[in-house]
Amino acid sequence: MPLPEPPAEDLSRARAGNREAFGRIVTHYSKGIYNLAYRMTGNTTEAADLSQEIFLRAFQNLRRYDPTRPFAPWLYRLGRNLSVNWVTRRPPLAASLDRRTDEGALLLDPPAPGREAPEAAARAEEAGRVRAAILRLPPPYRAILTLHYFQGLAYEDLVETLELPLGTVKNRLFRAREALREVLEAEGLGGRGA
Repeated sequence: MPLPEPPAEDLSRARAGNREAFGRIVTHYSKGIYNLAYRMTGNTTEAADLSQEIFLRAFQNLRRYDPTRPFAPWLYRLGRNLSVNWVTRRPPLAASLDRRTDEGALLLDPPAPGREAPEAAARAEEAGRVRAAILRLPPPYRAILTLHYFQGLAYEDLVETLELPLGTVKNRLFRAREALREVLEAEGLGGRGA
């Protein structure tokens, strides 16, 4: 399923420098871009800063965007590239998968909405450990897993976003899953979730 595109009129106006139109584009993609940034950094503050940087760069480079091509892959490609650069400049994640926040939650677990059934709590804990394992991967692997599994980009969108042939995209996704499986096995989680 292709990524949703913003209204063509907003794109046209934003490319001409209209900040209101670009603001609507930001609103249209803010959740997806923030999620990409969060999955790449594992930190809400950094994700917010990185999201702002992605949208700022997008606005600055809108004149380079080719309006005959889909906008969403262009934006996600920019987001992916900036995310990889951002994470590469940071020191590697040294925390264990069991590192906890000040509130006692697992580092990457989303805030609990209330009491959950034991099965849901176990699934949430395992999902948190998989997210933590993803953060231990090299940035390019983090990016392709995030784009495919968390952002829902289909192979066609990955081809457009990463500007790679389909075979290369499938190969990189396979290698990223294998690397994730290795991290999970090293942490004693077996191959679950990969």
